[in-house]
Amino acid sequence: MKYPRTYHLPWSEGSSDDDKVIQDISVFDNKCLVYYEKLDGENTVMSRNVIHARSETRYGKLWQTYLKNFWGGFRFNIPENYEICGENMYAVHSIQYDKLDSYFYVFNIFDTLYKEFLSHIEVVEFCEDNGLKVVPRIVFSNDIKNINIPEKSQFGDLCEGYVVRNIDRFDFDDFYENVAKCVRKDHVQTDLHWTKTWKKHILIS
Repeated sequence: MKYPRTYHLPWSEGSSDDDKVIQDISVFDNKCLVYYEKLDGENTVMSRNVIHARSETRYGKLWQTYLKNFWGGFRFNIPENYEICGENMYAVHSIQYDKLDSYFYVFNIFDTLYKEFLSHIEVVEFCEDNGLKVVPRIVFSNDIKNINIPEKSQFGDLCEGYVVRNIDRFDFDDFYENVAKCVRKDHVQTDLHWTKTWKKHILIS
């Protein structure tokens, strides 16, 4: 499963020319919503049989080694019909965090049997039962137009933005009506792409 592209909300100032923007936010009407911090990491999907970045290319870069080794020991804890979606935080991208307590933070889980993404509660419970971390939650709110990006990340330094999602299960084909993001303007702080000069994050003890 290639994780779907997350569209920007209309007021997201960090969108670029090639980004997609939701034109009709009424798709979120009458849905219970949860807002997560958007972490500046590498989108990664792991199932029992495979781990890959969003591009689905070979997972063998130096900054991917730690998570690939972790997956090798953890993968048989993953149900055969689950694909765990999260951020690989091993490498510093644009934002450097100083309070990370994990190199992997889960933001969604896909159920291949039902072709659905799990509910917020199901994701949290699975992670708690299996020792995984969930991306930081900002707030529950249905008032989508009046949620501000926090100034600071819960892991220190700048907060890149937030991702909002329907707290209930939803179909893969309905992803764009249930998930969106808002990114702060000029959140990229470096001129070179992070892969050219990358270094690893240091976890708190």
